[in-house]
Amino acid sequence: MSKTTVDINTDQMERAQAILGTSTIKETIDVAIRRVIAEEAREQFIDLASTGYFAELADPEVRRKLRS
Repeated sequence: MSKTTVDINTDQMERAQAILGTSTIKETIDVAIRRVIAEEAREQFIDLASTGYFAELADPEVRRKLRS
């Protein structure tokens, strides 16, 4: 883990803390970074799903075989 000094807009930090339910700057930044990463993963999953990649999972026979 690295330590970095940055200038942060106080009003934006306070708003982010209220939205995220965090109480420290470090916690707020950590949660915000995790949420950005999770959002990207969700977007990638949605993009993949929209191609029909998981379509066969809707087939009851395929689902039955996966459970076996």
